[in-house]
Amino acid sequence: MIISDFQTQHCFIFRATHEHLKAVEAVFADNVDLLRSTACVKDAATLANETVCSVVLPPGGEVANAFPLLIVSKNSDATIGVLEGYVGYPNASCLYIAQLYLSARFQRKGFGREVVSALLEQVVGRGIAESRVSVNVPNWGALWFWARLGFTEVSGIHGAARPGDGAVELRRVLNERRGGERVS
Repeated sequence: MIISDFQTQHCFIFRATHEHLKAVEAVFADNVDLLRSTACVKDAATLANETVCSVVLPPGGEVANAFPLLIVSKNSDATIGVLEGYVGYPNASCLYIAQLYLSARFQRKGFGREVVSALLEQVVGRGIAESRVSVNVPNWGALWFWARLGFTEVSGIHGAARPGDGAVELRRVLNERRGGERVS
């Protein structure tokens, strides 16, 4: 399954390409303190290149299943953020959200929640039964963000060689039925 371009009430979301490298780099540069707190030692340009051009794949992964997305404001054409994911990892019916970063001025305003909810709606009924996300510790803001979106089941804990290296993988089951109504 290929994730196609989509939009929400406030955002256009589309595949990031080489021509968007500077915009993606700016989002990472705007999150440099957060990246450092999670033991990331790569600079914003390297992260942008890996996200858009190199595409880091899971074991046995295929480039066609990866999707680096750029999030842009409908109102101002400003870059809101970057979302990267993969369809089919760790199993064929899983949508894995590898990263979501928003520029500081767009954080805590509902854009992230709006985009993730729309992405999950896009894959419901298309063979995707669950979604997972890995959150670096100690990123408490991200843990709360994902928990409020229904990612409450811990599906993995990845150890830390030093403080800040650990991650918690959270899982959300999609296509659940409650009272005859689909919950996505």
